Amino acid sequence: MKVLFQDSEVQRLLDDFQRLAGVRIAVFDTNFVELYSSPRSRSNFCSFIRNNQEINTACKYCDQKAFREAKINKDTYIYNCHLGLYEAVTPIFDRNQILGYVMIGQVLKHDSLNHQWENLQKKFKLDENELATSKKYFFELKQMNVEEIEAVSRIMKACASSIWLQYIIDIERSPVSERIKNYLEENYYDELTTEKVCMDLGFSKTTIYNYLKSEFDMSLNQYINYIRLDKAKDKIINSKKSISEISDLTGFEDYNYFSRKFKERFKMSPTKFRKSLS
Repeated sequence: MKVLFQDSEVQRLLDDFQRLAGVRIAVFDTNFVELYSSPRSRSNFCSFIRNNQEINTACKYCDQKAFREAKINKDTYIYNCHLGLYEAVTPIFDRNQILGYVMIGQVLKHDSLNHQWENLQKKFKLDENELATSKKYFFELKQMNVEEIEAVSRIMKACASSIWLQYIIDIERSPVSERIKNYLEENYYDELTTEKVCMDLGFSKTTIYNYLKSEFDMSLNQYINYIRLDKAKDKIINSKKSISEISDLTGFEDYNYFSRKFKERFKMSPTKFRKSLS
């Protein structure tokens, strides 16, 4: 599904929010790619600290985890990032379908800055000059108390509704089979039931069954396993995680069941498949 925004209107809404709240706000697509933001650049602290590759990787992981939490709960998710900054994410909805996300953040709790800095700098592996610069930028960050952070998050949620109601000009909807495929590709790691898939997509059991049977000659459960096994194979090839971890990460609750299905599909066990790559 392709979502088309009224670019200038969305940007103006974000600029208005940032001007009043003094907090950075951004809109992301369903792949967690930033589309719009105000201000355009991150805070001096985040921009500087993310020049460190290790910290940047941790920041990206933290952001994606937050997006997934908001996606699973289908509501605003307020959290502390791995460096202790407050951030929040909320989904943009069309009925039960997520069209994108709005994110605010890079805010410090209204508390002792020195104490927060002492805790934070223990996580850094920076030289003396880098540490001095990051400290300077850290003390420039905006501070808010918990009530203020929650209030700004509620306004952010209202902005997400406004973007959907006023500033999305078109939704190019894919054929039913493509929508089912995209949904499962994005949610394969969740606990998926027929009832949940039907509710989230707004389709009946019969519709899903007929399209999957026609397009792929599979039932819904068979197709879910098909996608999960593809993802598991990819993780075996491209990660160093254990086979047991990969089983969990791809939505299989029973390792033995995962191993059996993998062997049926790829004609060798996941362990043997990994060994064959070396």
